[in-house]
Amino acid sequence: MRLDITRRYEFQDSQEVSWRFSFDEIGGEEGWWAWVKRPEASSFFCVGKISDQDLIKKLESAPPLTQDDLIDLEMWLTHNGLDKYKPKQRRKKKEEIVE
Repeated sequence: MRLDITRRYEFQDSQEVSWRFSFDEIGGEEGWWAWVKRPEASSFFCVGKISDQDLIKKLESAPPLTQDDLIDLEMWLTHNGLDKYKPKQRRKKKEEIVE
């Protein structure tokens, strides 16, 4: 596997923790940095610098989507899977007219 420093790599592990890896300069150090976002958090936080070899191992160990996963996703979408997760529309309160 060959890393591209212009790309950002992301995946989600089995505990639903989101991982992001980016090539940046932070604090005068340039390299690959690991960012983590836990399921209950709203944003990523930096956990430190990671070597190229460790990043490649981490990315290769992340299971890519299989053909079965893609088929399941397609079936879910065609059977109105997204309709169940639409945000509820809030009704505007009618303003009381005082005469």
